[in-house]
Amino acid sequence: MLFHSKIRALMWARVVHEECQFLEGDWWP
Repeated sequence: MLFHSKIRALMWARVVHEECQFLEGDWWP
């Protein structure tokens, strides 16, 4: 269960990171 939680956390971190980069690129071209 703990391992699965780590995987989910990493996936969410990646999604948030990519979304932040997209927003930064959109607002600051």
